[in-house]
Amino acid sequence: MTELITIARYSMPYEAHLAKARLEAEGIPVFIADEHLLSINWLYTPAVGGIKVKVPEDWVDAAKDILTTDHQDEIAEIDTEPPLTCPHCGGHNATMVLGDPLMLILTFVLLGAPLFFLRETMKCRDCGATFKRPKSETKEES
Repeated sequence: MTELITIARYSMPYEAHLAKARLEAEGIPVFIADEHLLSINWLYTPAVGGIKVKVPEDWVDAAKDILTTDHQDEIAEIDTEPPLTCPHCGGHNATMVLGDPLMLILTFVLLGAPLFFLRETMKCRDCGATFKRPKSETKEES
């Protein structure tokens, strides 16, 4: 029987589960220890040593490599949407206008959710002009 080795310690359960998900995505068996004990009383965290992420000893090196690998360069290379262009000034500093606050509150009270997702109005931060989002720049549904 292989021994489980602690490769990481976290103070919050979500941190441990993020690490667990990352390791499981790579096919590494992972176990979380002391999560429920610390969920009941978080003051025990220093005494227990935090929420532990454990893997079989055969997987320790691979698991540590995965958790310590920084993927910031890869994320930066991902193309994002091109910025919206203001038709008035040509600026690229536009944001979506959420709508009239009174209408948002009213739709929230009547329907249980504000309907600001229906708005396609944009506002340029450079010149202050408002305009509709062009159809070609609207996100396509998958």
